[in-house]
Amino acid sequence: MLTSLSFLLSVCATVCVLAALERAAPMLGLLDHPSGHKAHKAPTPVVGGIAIVLVLFAFALMTDGAAISPWLYGGVAASALLGLVDDVRPLGAKTKLALMLVIFSVTLKGSGTMLVSLGELWPGVTAYLGVLSIPFTLFAAVGVINAFNLIDGMDGLAGTVALCALSGYLLIAHLAGASAWVPFLVVIIAATAAFLAFNLRLPGRAPARLFMGDAGSLVLGLILFWLAVDLSQGPAGVEAIVMVWLLALPMLDTVATILLRLREGKSPLSPGHDHFHHLLTAYGASVGGITLLAGLLTVGFGMTGILMWLSGVPEWLSMSLFLVVTAAYLKLHLGAWSKLGRGQRLRGQAEP
Repeated sequence: MLTSLSFLLSVCATVCVLAALERAAPMLGLLDHPSGHKAHKAPTPVVGGIAIVLVLFAFALMTDGAAISPWLYGGVAASALLGLVDDVRPLGAKTKLALMLVIFSVTLKGSGTMLVSLGELWPGVTAYLGVLSIPFTLFAAVGVINAFNLIDGMDGLAGTVALCALSGYLLIAHLAGASAWVPFLVVIIAATAAFLAFNLRLPGRAPARLFMGDAGSLVLGLILFWLAVDLSQGPAGVEAIVMVWLLALPMLDTVATILLRLREGKSPLSPGHDHFHHLLTAYGASVGGITLLAGLLTVGFGMTGILMWLSGVPEWLSMSLFLVVTAAYLKLHLGAWSKLGRGQRLRGQAEP
Protein backbone atom coordinates (compact mmCIF):
# COMPACT_ATOMS: atom_id res chain seq x y z
CA MET A 1 0.00 0.00 0.00
CA LEU A 2 2.75 2.43 0.97
CA THR A 3 4.73 1.51 -2.16
CA SER A 4 1.71 2.15 -4.40
CA LEU A 5 1.12 5.50 -2.71
CA SER A 6 4.78 6.48 -3.19
CA PHE A 7 4.53 5.57 -6.87
CA LEU A 8 1.38 7.62 -7.45
CA LEU A 9 2.70 10.63 -5.53
CA SER A 10 5.98 10.51 -7.46
CA VAL A 11 4.16 10.33 -10.79
CA CYS A 12 1.97 13.30 -9.88
CA ALA A 13 4.93 15.31 -8.59
CA THR A 14 6.95 14.61 -11.75
CA VAL A 15 4.08 15.61 -14.03
CA CYS A 16 3.65 18.89 -12.13
CA VAL A 17 7.37 19.68 -12.21
CA LEU A 18 7.59 18.82 -15.92
CA ALA A 19 4.64 21.08 -16.74
CA ALA A 20 6.20 23.96 -14.81
CA LEU A 21 9.64 23.48 -16.38
CA GLU A 22 8.12 23.19 -19.84
CA ARG A 23 6.67 26.68 -19.48
CA ALA A 24 9.89 28.07 -18.01
CA ALA A 25 12.22 26.42 -20.55
CA PRO A 26 12.42 29.37 -23.01
CA MET A 27 13.31 31.78 -20.20
CA LEU A 28 15.91 29.35 -18.82
CA GLY A 29 17.45 28.73 -22.23
CA LEU A 30 16.64 25.02 -22.02
CA LEU A 31 15.44 24.50 -25.58
CA ASP A 32 16.84 22.08 -28.12
CA HIS A 33 16.71 23.88 -31.48
CA PRO A 34 16.47 21.99 -34.78
CA SER A 35 19.85 21.83 -36.51
CA GLY A 36 22.04 19.48 -38.46
CA HIS A 37 20.92 15.86 -38.13
CA LYS A 38 18.18 16.65 -35.60
CA ALA A 39 14.77 15.69 -36.91
CA HIS A 40 12.42 17.66 -34.63
CA LYS A 41 10.82 20.62 -36.36
CA ALA A 42 10.41 23.08 -33.48
CA PRO A 43 12.45 24.07 -30.39
CA THR A 44 11.80 21.45 -27.72
CA PRO A 45 12.27 21.89 -23.95
CA VAL A 46 15.15 19.82 -22.52
CA VAL A 47 13.88 19.52 -18.96
CA GLY A 48 13.05 15.84 -18.39
CA GLY A 49 16.27 15.05 -16.54
CA ILE A 50 15.95 18.08 -14.28
CA ALA A 51 12.43 17.06 -13.27
CA ILE A 52 13.52 13.52 -12.43
CA VAL A 53 16.39 14.82 -10.29
CA LEU A 54 14.18 17.31 -8.44
CA VAL A 55 11.62 14.61 -7.58
CA LEU A 56 14.41 12.28 -6.45
CA PHE A 57 15.82 14.92 -4.10
CA ALA A 58 12.34 15.74 -2.80
CA PHE A 59 12.02 12.05 -1.93
CA ALA A 60 15.37 12.16 -0.12
CA LEU A 61 14.32 15.18 1.95
CA MET A 62 10.94 13.74 2.88
CA THR A 63 12.13 10.27 3.91
CA ASP A 64 14.80 8.68 6.02
CA GLY A 65 17.54 8.43 3.44
CA ALA A 66 20.14 7.01 5.82
CA ALA A 67 20.14 3.70 3.95
CA ILE A 68 21.13 5.42 0.69
CA SER A 69 24.66 6.78 0.52
CA PRO A 70 24.79 10.61 0.45
CA TRP A 71 27.62 10.13 -2.06
CA LEU A 72 25.04 8.84 -4.54
CA TYR A 73 22.99 12.00 -4.19
CA GLY A 74 26.18 14.03 -4.57
CA GLY A 75 27.02 12.14 -7.75
CA VAL A 76 23.49 12.66 -9.05
CA ALA A 77 23.70 16.42 -8.40
CA ALA A 78 27.14 16.73 -10.04
CA SER A 79 26.10 14.60 -13.04
CA ALA A 80 22.91 16.63 -13.48
CA LEU A 81 24.91 19.87 -13.40
CA LEU A 82 27.40 18.54 -15.96
CA GLY A 83 24.55 17.37 -18.19
CA LEU A 84 22.74 20.69 -17.81
CA VAL A 85 25.82 22.63 -18.89
CA ASP A 86 26.24 20.29 -21.86
CA ASP A 87 22.57 20.75 -22.79
CA VAL A 88 22.89 24.54 -22.79
CA ARG A 89 26.37 24.81 -24.31
CA PRO A 90 27.69 21.48 -25.66
CA LEU A 91 31.08 20.47 -24.28
CA GLY A 92 33.74 18.70 -26.29
CA ALA A 93 33.88 14.91 -25.94
CA LYS A 94 37.26 14.97 -24.17
CA THR A 95 36.21 17.73 -21.76
CA LYS A 96 33.00 15.92 -20.90
CA LEU A 97 34.86 12.64 -20.41
CA ALA A 98 37.42 14.27 -18.09
CA LEU A 99 34.69 15.85 -15.95
CA MET A 100 32.83 12.55 -15.76
CA LEU A 101 35.99 10.85 -14.51
CA VAL A 102 36.37 13.45 -11.77
CA ILE A 103 32.75 13.09 -10.63
CA PHE A 104 32.77 9.30 -10.63
CA SER A 105 36.18 8.96 -8.99
CA VAL A 106 35.15 11.22 -6.11
CA THR A 107 31.66 9.78 -5.53
CA LEU A 108 32.41 6.09 -6.06
CA LYS A 109 35.66 6.12 -4.09
CA GLY A 110 34.12 8.26 -1.34
CA SER A 111 31.22 5.84 -0.88
CA GLY A 112 33.30 2.70 -1.25
CA THR A 113 31.02 1.55 -4.07
CA MET A 114 33.64 -0.43 -5.95
CA LEU A 115 33.88 -3.52 -8.10
CA VAL A 116 35.96 -6.01 -6.14
CA SER A 117 35.00 -9.18 -8.02
CA LEU A 118 33.77 -10.01 -11.50
CA GLY A 119 32.31 -13.28 -10.27
CA GLU A 120 33.02 -16.88 -11.21
CA LEU A 121 34.36 -16.62 -14.75
CA TRP A 122 35.26 -20.32 -14.90
CA PRO A 123 34.24 -23.29 -12.73
CA GLY A 124 35.83 -22.71 -9.33
CA VAL A 125 37.70 -19.58 -10.51
CA THR A 126 36.47 -16.23 -9.14
CA ALA A 127 38.03 -13.10 -10.60
CA TYR A 128 39.01 -10.75 -7.76
CA LEU A 129 40.29 -7.36 -8.93
CA GLY A 130 42.57 -6.48 -6.01
CA VAL A 131 44.62 -3.36 -6.80
CA LEU A 132 42.76 -3.02 -10.10
CA SER A 133 39.47 -2.39 -8.30
CA ILE A 134 39.53 1.40 -8.49
CA PRO A 135 40.69 1.84 -12.11
CA PHE A 136 38.42 -0.94 -13.33
CA THR A 137 35.42 0.55 -11.51
CA LEU A 138 36.05 3.96 -13.09
CA PHE A 139 36.50 2.39 -16.51
CA ALA A 140 33.27 0.43 -16.12
CA ALA A 141 31.39 3.49 -14.78
CA VAL A 142 32.38 5.69 -17.70
CA GLY A 143 31.63 2.87 -20.12
CA VAL A 144 28.16 2.07 -18.80
CA ILE A 145 27.09 5.68 -18.26
CA ASN A 146 28.37 6.75 -21.68
CA ALA A 147 26.64 3.76 -23.24
CA PHE A 148 23.33 4.84 -21.75
CA ASN A 149 23.94 8.46 -22.72
CA LEU A 150 24.60 7.45 -26.33
CA ILE A 151 21.30 5.62 -26.83
CA ASP A 152 19.41 8.81 -25.98
CA GLY A 153 19.02 9.61 -29.66
CA MET A 154 15.36 8.95 -30.37
CA ASP A 155 12.03 9.85 -28.78
CA GLY A 156 11.27 7.52 -25.88
CA LEU A 157 14.31 5.29 -26.39
CA ALA A 158 16.52 6.04 -23.38
CA GLY A 159 13.55 6.42 -21.05
CA THR A 160 12.09 3.08 -22.11
CA VAL A 161 15.40 1.22 -21.67
CA ALA A 162 15.92 2.88 -18.27
CA LEU A 163 12.38 2.05 -17.12
CA CYS A 164 12.77 -1.62 -18.08
CA ALA A 165 16.22 -1.95 -16.49
CA LEU A 166 15.15 -0.19 -13.28
CA SER A 167 12.10 -2.45 -13.04
CA GLY A 168 14.48 -5.42 -13.25
CA TYR A 169 16.54 -3.89 -10.43
CA LEU A 170 13.39 -3.52 -8.34
CA LEU A 171 12.59 -7.21 -8.82
CA ILE A 172 16.15 -8.18 -7.89
CA ALA A 173 16.19 -5.91 -4.83
CA HIS A 174 12.96 -7.55 -3.63
CA LEU A 175 14.21 -11.09 -4.28
CA ALA A 176 17.63 -10.47 -2.73
CA GLY A 177 16.26 -8.78 0.38
CA ALA A 178 17.83 -5.40 -0.46
CA SER A 179 14.79 -3.61 0.97
CA ALA A 180 16.61 -0.29 1.45
CA TRP A 181 16.64 0.21 -2.32
CA VAL A 182 12.94 -0.52 -2.89
CA PRO A 183 11.49 2.94 -2.00
CA PHE A 184 14.28 4.67 -3.96
CA LEU A 185 13.63 2.50 -7.01
CA VAL A 186 9.87 3.02 -6.83
CA VAL A 187 10.37 6.80 -6.95
CA ILE A 188 12.88 6.78 -9.81
CA ILE A 189 10.72 4.34 -11.80
CA ALA A 190 7.65 6.52 -11.25
CA ALA A 191 9.52 9.67 -12.30
CA THR A 192 10.87 7.99 -15.44
CA ALA A 193 7.42 6.64 -16.36
CA ALA A 194 5.90 10.11 -15.94
CA PHE A 195 8.60 11.61 -18.15
CA LEU A 196 7.87 9.04 -20.86
CA ALA A 197 4.29 10.33 -21.04
CA PHE A 198 5.83 13.56 -22.40
CA ASN A 199 8.62 11.93 -24.42
CA LEU A 200 7.08 8.95 -26.22
CA ARG A 201 5.49 9.36 -29.61
CA LEU A 202 1.83 8.91 -28.77
CA PRO A 203 -1.22 8.75 -31.05
CA GLY A 204 -2.08 12.27 -32.14
CA ARG A 205 1.35 13.58 -31.06
CA ALA A 206 4.11 12.50 -33.42
CA PRO A 207 7.13 14.35 -31.97
CA ALA A 208 8.18 14.26 -28.33
CA ARG A 209 6.83 17.08 -26.21
CA LEU A 210 9.93 17.14 -23.96
CA PHE A 211 13.47 15.78 -24.13
CA MET A 212 15.47 14.17 -21.33
CA GLY A 213 18.76 15.87 -22.13
CA ASP A 214 22.18 14.92 -20.82
CA ALA A 215 21.08 16.02 -17.35
CA GLY A 216 18.76 13.03 -17.41
CA SER A 217 20.76 10.43 -19.32
CA LEU A 218 23.89 10.94 -17.22
CA VAL A 219 21.94 10.73 -13.96
CA LEU A 220 19.99 7.63 -14.96
CA GLY A 221 23.19 6.04 -16.27
CA LEU A 222 24.93 6.73 -12.95
CA ILE A 223 22.03 5.28 -10.95
CA LEU A 224 21.95 2.16 -13.13
CA PHE A 225 25.69 1.61 -12.67
CA TRP A 226 25.65 2.39 -8.93
CA LEU A 227 22.86 -0.07 -8.28
CA ALA A 228 24.57 -2.73 -10.39
CA VAL A 229 27.70 -2.44 -8.25
CA ASP A 230 25.89 -2.22 -4.91
CA LEU A 231 23.59 -5.18 -5.55
CA SER A 232 26.38 -7.39 -6.89
CA GLN A 233 29.23 -6.41 -4.55
CA GLY A 234 27.30 -5.60 -1.38
CA PRO A 235 25.31 -7.67 1.13
CA ALA A 236 22.64 -8.58 -1.45
CA GLY A 237 25.19 -10.81 -3.14
CA VAL A 238 23.54 -10.88 -6.56
CA GLU A 239 25.75 -12.40 -9.23
CA ALA A 240 27.55 -9.70 -11.23
CA ILE A 241 26.55 -11.26 -14.55
CA VAL A 242 22.87 -10.67 -13.72
CA MET A 243 23.50 -6.93 -13.74
CA VAL A 244 25.39 -7.24 -17.03
CA TRP A 245 22.35 -8.89 -18.60
CA LEU A 246 20.14 -6.00 -17.42
CA LEU A 247 22.46 -3.43 -19.01
CA ALA A 248 23.16 -5.52 -22.10
CA LEU A 249 21.51 -3.41 -24.81
CA PRO A 250 23.32 -0.07 -24.28
CA MET A 251 26.63 -1.86 -23.68
CA LEU A 252 26.34 -4.06 -26.79
CA ASP A 253 25.33 -1.07 -28.89
CA THR A 254 28.33 0.95 -27.71
CA VAL A 255 30.82 -1.86 -28.35
CA ALA A 256 29.37 -2.45 -31.83
CA THR A 257 29.53 1.27 -32.62
CA ILE A 258 33.16 1.54 -31.49
CA LEU A 259 34.16 -1.46 -33.61
CA LEU A 260 32.33 -0.02 -36.63
CA ARG A 261 34.11 3.31 -36.29
CA LEU A 262 37.50 1.66 -35.87
CA ARG A 263 36.84 -0.46 -38.94
CA GLU A 264 36.14 2.70 -40.90
CA GLY A 265 39.23 4.48 -39.56
CA LYS A 266 37.31 6.87 -37.31
CA SER A 267 37.94 7.83 -33.70
CA PRO A 268 35.64 6.04 -31.22
CA LEU A 269 34.97 9.46 -29.65
CA SER A 270 33.91 11.06 -32.93
CA PRO A 271 30.21 11.90 -33.34
CA GLY A 272 28.28 9.63 -35.63
CA HIS A 273 24.98 8.11 -36.61
CA ASP A 274 25.88 4.47 -36.39
CA HIS A 275 24.02 3.19 -33.33
CA PHE A 276 21.43 0.44 -33.46
CA HIS A 277 18.52 2.90 -33.69
CA HIS A 278 20.17 4.60 -36.67
CA LEU A 279 20.67 1.18 -38.25
CA LEU A 280 17.02 0.23 -37.80
CA THR A 281 15.94 3.63 -39.11
CA ALA A 282 18.03 3.07 -42.23
CA TYR A 283 16.21 -0.21 -42.75
CA GLY A 284 12.87 1.60 -42.53
CA ALA A 285 11.75 0.91 -38.96
CA SER A 286 9.53 3.47 -37.23
CA VAL A 287 10.47 5.34 -34.06
CA GLY A 288 7.69 3.61 -32.14
CA GLY A 289 8.76 0.21 -33.44
CA ILE A 290 12.40 0.79 -32.49
CA THR A 291 11.45 1.96 -29.00
CA LEU A 292 9.22 -1.08 -28.49
CA LEU A 293 11.98 -3.41 -29.70
CA ALA A 294 14.50 -1.77 -27.34
CA GLY A 295 12.13 -2.28 -24.41
CA LEU A 296 11.49 -5.91 -25.33
CA LEU A 297 15.21 -6.61 -25.73
CA THR A 298 15.99 -5.00 -22.36
CA VAL A 299 13.29 -7.07 -20.66
CA GLY A 300 14.34 -10.22 -22.53
CA PHE A 301 18.03 -9.85 -21.68
CA GLY A 302 17.26 -8.94 -18.07
CA MET A 303 14.86 -11.81 -17.48
CA THR A 304 17.34 -14.24 -19.03
CA GLY A 305 19.94 -13.23 -16.45
CA ILE A 306 17.48 -13.17 -13.55
CA LEU A 307 15.94 -16.56 -14.36
CA MET A 308 19.35 -18.22 -14.71
CA TRP A 309 20.35 -16.74 -11.35
CA LEU A 310 17.15 -17.94 -9.66
CA SER A 311 17.47 -21.37 -11.28
CA GLY A 312 20.96 -21.86 -9.90
CA VAL A 313 22.68 -21.84 -13.28
CA PRO A 314 26.43 -21.45 -12.62
CA GLU A 315 27.65 -17.89 -13.01
CA TRP A 316 30.34 -18.89 -15.48
CA LEU A 317 27.73 -20.55 -17.69
CA SER A 318 25.59 -17.41 -17.68
CA MET A 319 28.70 -15.43 -18.61
CA SER A 320 29.46 -17.85 -21.44
CA LEU A 321 25.94 -17.47 -22.83
CA PHE A 322 26.27 -13.68 -22.64
CA LEU A 323 29.50 -13.86 -24.65
CA VAL A 324 27.71 -15.91 -27.30
CA VAL A 325 24.93 -13.30 -27.42
CA THR A 326 27.56 -10.56 -27.68
CA ALA A 327 29.27 -12.25 -30.63
CA ALA A 328 25.93 -12.74 -32.39
CA TYR A 329 24.90 -9.11 -31.82
CA LEU A 330 28.21 -7.76 -33.12
CA LYS A 331 28.04 -9.96 -36.21
CA LEU A 332 24.49 -8.84 -36.97
CA HIS A 333 25.19 -5.15 -36.30
CA LEU A 334 28.40 -4.89 -38.30
CA GLY A 335 27.07 -7.11 -41.08
CA ALA A 336 23.87 -5.09 -41.42
CA TRP A 337 25.80 -1.83 -41.79
CA SER A 338 28.06 -3.45 -44.39
CA LYS A 339 25.05 -4.45 -46.50
CA LEU A 340 23.70 -0.91 -46.63
CA GLY A 341 24.66 1.21 -49.62
CA ARG A 342 25.80 4.80 -49.29
CA GLY A 343 22.34 6.22 -49.97
CA GLN A 344 20.64 3.87 -47.53
CA ARG A 345 23.19 4.59 -44.77
CA LEU A 346 22.33 8.28 -44.97
CA ARG A 347 18.78 7.38 -43.95
CA GLY A 348 20.12 6.36 -40.60
CA GLN A 349 21.52 9.81 -39.95
CA ALA A 350 18.18 11.30 -39.01
CA GLU A 351 15.31 9.79 -37.11
CA PRO A 352 11.94 9.95 -38.90
